[in-house]
This record gives sequence, C-alpha cells and structure tokens, in this order.
Amino acid sequence: MTYALSAAQMKRVDQRAIHEFGLPARILMENAGKGCAEFIIQHFPEACKGRVIILHGTGNNSGDGFVIARYLAMAGIRVTLFKLLNGSFSPESEANYLLCDKLGVISYELSEGCEKDLFMREVSDASMI
Repeated sequence: MTYALSAAQMKRVDQRAIHEFGLPARILMENAGKGCAEFIIQHFPEACKGRVIILHGTGNNSGDGFVIARYLAMAGIRVTLFKLLNGSFSPESEANYLLCDKLGVISYELSEGCEKDLFMREVSDASMI
C-alpha cells in the first residue's frame, strides 16, 4: 500500500492546521469523521444494511471513529463501538463519545476478559468492521 503521507507527516499537518491556521482539533476530527462516514455510505451500501462495528482506543483517532459512528447512526445504520484500550479520552474525543451516547449508539469496553464473548459474537455478525 502506498501512503500519501506517513503518520509523522500527517501529525505535523494536523499540528500546523491547529497552531498556525487556528483550526480547532474538534473541527479537524469532525471533517475527517464525516468524510469517512460519507465514503462508507457511498461505497459500501450493502455493508451498511447490517451492523457496523467501530474499534477504538483512547487517542484523538477514537474521536474520529465516534464522528463516523454518529453520522452512520444518523443515516439509520446500526453501529456498535468497542473500546480496546483502557484510559481516558481527550476532551475532543470525549465530546464526540457523549454525542454517540445521546444518539443511542451501543458501546462496550473490552478489558481483562470482559465482554470478549460478546465481542466475538458481534464481530461474526458484523457486515463491516
């Protein structure tokens, strides 16, 4: 796979957008997540008829995942979130997580054996992960 930017380069682009151009991190997160959700809906309509699972950690990328989950849920797609790492969210990610919760997006935390059977069942039934 060929990347347009490496992870380090993308991080520098994000930091420049935030610090030099004054774009809040939450706006970057919103735009990235909305774009991904629109791409999924447009290019994978069959997968959107089942359950979509979003795996996430605790960094800012989790916030992008929450935005994706929000837009998919608002489009009537069943979404389930699975948190794979312990820890707290950044303020931007937390805000988007709370919006998912208000929309009724189902969320589970996988830690030390908790919910692993449920996770395996959900993954086996998912149309997209």
